[in-house]
Parts: sequence; C-alpha cells; structure tokens
Amino acid sequence: MRLVVDINAIDPQGMGIGPLPATLGPQKDLRRFNVKARHTVPGDRVAVAVRSTRKNTIEADVVEWLVKSTARVAPRCEHFGDRWKEGQGCGGCSLLMMSYEAQVSEKRKHVQAMLDSRKLGLEVLPALAAPEPWFYRNKMEFSFGHTPEGRYGLGLHPYGFKHDVLALRFCHLQSEASNLLVVFCRELAEERGIAAYLPSQNRGFLRSLTIREGRNTHQRMLIFNTTSDEFTSMSEEPKLATTVMESLREAIVDFAKRSGIEVTSIIWTRQIARKGHPTTFETHVLWGTETLFEQLNVQGAPNPLDFEIHPRAFFQTHTAQAETLYNTLVRRIRERVGSNAKVIDLYCGTGTIALCIAPFVESVVGYELLDEAVENAKANALLNHLDNVDFIAGDVGKTLVAQPGERTSVDLVVVDPPRSGLSEEAFRALLALSPPSILYVSCNPKSLVRDLVRFRDEGYRGDCVQPVDMFPHTAHMESVVMLTAYAEPVGLAE
Repeated sequence: MRLVVDINAIDPQGMGIGPLPATLGPQKDLRRFNVKARHTVPGDRVAVAVRSTRKNTIEADVVEWLVKSTARVAPRCEHFGDRWKEGQGCGGCSLLMMSYEAQVSEKRKHVQAMLDSRKLGLEVLPALAAPEPWFYRNKMEFSFGHTPEGRYGLGLHPYGFKHDVLALRFCHLQSEASNLLVVFCRELAEERGIAAYLPSQNRGFLRSLTIREGRNTHQRMLIFNTTSDEFTSMSEEPKLATTVMESLREAIVDFAKRSGIEVTSIIWTRQIARKGHPTTFETHVLWGTETLFEQLNVQGAPNPLDFEIHPRAFFQTHTAQAETLYNTLVRRIRERVGSNAKVIDLYCGTGTIALCIAPFVESVVGYELLDEAVENAKANALLNHLDNVDFIAGDVGKTLVAQPGERTSVDLVVVDPPRSGLSEEAFRALLALSPPSILYVSCNPKSLVRDLVRFRDEGYRGDCVQPVDMFPHTAHMESVVMLTAYAEPVGLAE
C-alpha cells in the first residue's frame, strides 16, 4: 500500500515521523498513525510503502520523494544509505541527510515536546551546538567480521544487522589518522589470513578494534579485542595467539612511523567467555603505555585537569563538548552555592564531573557502582592533587542508605544517571538527603521527563533545561536542569 505523509519531527533513533489518518487492513474506522521512515527529515513529503505496523505506529520505506525539505543536505559519507547497496547502510550516523543547524534545532524541539507532554512547564534553551561537528570522536569501536556480501570487514554494523559489518574506508566522525589505521588493520588482518570472529558460528579470533585519542594531548591507543583462543591461524598455518598479536604489533608500529602517525599504546584484550560464568578480560600491553592521558580545560580552575584513562574506562567521546558540558555544570553550581558547599555526585563513573567541580567547593563525594571506575577516579584525584574529593563504590541507592554520615549538611547533589534514569531505590535515597538543590544531567529525554515528574511531586521545581549536543549527526542530546526544593509538593503525577 502506498501512503503519502508529511514528516514533521524525528524520533529518538533519528527516523523521520509524520502523522497520518488512515485505514489499514480489514479495519473500517479511520485511525491516526505515526509513520516512521528512515532518512527523512522534517519538511519532507514522501510516498511510502508500509513495512510493518505496531499499534499506532507504521514503519515504512520511501518509494518517492514528493517534496524535499530545505533542511536536507547531501550526506558526505560514502557509507550512508540503504543497506542493500554494497558498502552502505552504516548504522553509526542517523542524521547525515540533515544540516547540522537543523539537527540541533530538531533535537531541542524533541526535548521540549517530551517535557510539554507531562505539563512540566519548563523552557528548553537553545542547544549548545558543537563548534566542529565533524571528526570529533576521541573513541570509536569497530567490529571484525564479514560484510553482507561475504567479504572481510572491519567497521560498524549496518542498520538492523547484529553480525554483519561494513568494510570501513572512511568515517567522518574520527580523525584522519584513525581512518588510516582502521583501513591498514583491516587489510593487514585479511592479507595475513587472521580470522574474524563470527558470533553466529562462534568461531574466529579477532573481535574488535577500538581507537582512543587524547585530543588535547595527541596520544593514541589501539585496543584489539580477541577470543581467548591460545592458537589461531595466520598465513594458513596454526600459530600461537601471542605470535599473531606480536606480528600485528610490529606491522602497525612500522606503518605508524612511516605515516607520521602518533601511536602511544597498543593493547591486547583477551575476552574470556564461558557458558555459565561471567565474561572476564585479560589485558596485555603490546606497545607503549598501559593508559592514555587527556586534559580538560575548566573555566576558573587554576590548571587544566589531567585524566589517566584505562583501555576500558568511560570518558566522554567528544572532548570539546565535554568541556562545554562540564563548564556549564560548574557555572550552574557556582551560581547556586559558595566555595564552602558540600556536594555529592551520584553515578560518578570515573569521577570526571566531581573532579571538575572540586576546585570550586569545599568537598565532593562521588558514588559509583563499579569498583574499577572508583579506583580510576581516586587515581585521577591524586594526579590532580585534589584532596577534597572522595569516591565510594557500591550501588547508588543501597550505598547512600548505608552511609548516614554523608547525609548531613549536603548543599547540592549532582545526578548523572544511565539512560534508564534514577532507580526507585536511588530516588528515595536521594530524597532522604533533602538537598536544597539537585543538578540533573540526562542523556535520555524520556527518563529525564519521568524523573522530573517524580521530583515535582516530591516538592522540587526545575528551572530551564539546557541541552548540549554531545553527538552530532545522531539523535542523542544531553540535557542539564537545576532543581530547587520547595516547602510543599507542586503537583501530582498525571
């Protein structure tokens, strides 16, 4: 069935959406559907063919462009497009067909619409756009595997495919040097006959290649993730896995030197997966240092902050926008509390936010589930000579309840939860602290809105919402909002 739809928004996956009254199948009554179509943008009028229907949502494929939006641009990436075309269909960037200015505007509108749907009455400010939306990522992970055509591949997965990969030739999100290294590593592994791991068949050796960069320090780390096999094949002969990895190391170091590319670390991580047991990782340093260093510039701090990043540690992937985000948090905190303030940082990860705000307050205590992240945070506090920061490992909700000493005289709590938002236990434990102010950092508008409604019903009122575009050319948007405690709840959940 051919339908005509006007696209007026984008969804959280970057698909264009348009409303359509229609009758489908045996039904006789007119119903209002939301039609979703990939690679469409607000302002497009398209003819589509229905692919699937679920409740009031139709997923469709464009069969004809009737009117093209003024926000449309020609995608600059050769891998963008439809997955049935060889080398295309990359699932990495969903908004390359939209101008960057339009992307930022539409993502802001999505946040505003989500807030308005629950009558929160909060204004969403103009988003803080990235000054350079290209070549910005300091970390990218690529999978080894086979392309849909059966060729050797190293790249991202095509949209909708779990196991197939693209043979990446160039990615506009990472540096020129990283692009050269990805192509070289793919050609090297293919030439030497080193098998890519195929999850569907549970065989092969090379799983993934991750490249991390210190954008302000010009350091670069390559991380190879493999199976735990002691032996694999190279040049059609069985070889020790250590021999194979040493061979890759030698070739990469030689290529980097000849190409003038700085490589400070080559790491080999063996992924040990056994049925009925948790997956573990065994890390070996093949070349250079075991960690990568990065610096962040925080306005008002006496010096740039240094961060030692372990191969699997979390660090914001857009260094420049991380500085924008953290400077926004520091400014909001300094506007709200003085230098004698006591701050708690929930879901602190490796402590990046806590360390950025520590120079401006009396003390910061960070809470994080993962022991490894807490150890990393403590090491970075020592590295920066910050003695007013402490980090506690454990489930955020349970640990807050078990640490009554930390529940006195809290002036402000920073919350940066995962995409799922605050768990019920963490939410109740946070309320028990009775902080005058809560600074909420969100990477998911859906969970943000849910949590803001919960806070409103418990007597907290938000001010404006400040979006920060951390991931150009994707539908993701970070948001920051300050909440203030009031004497009485100001509303009930609807």
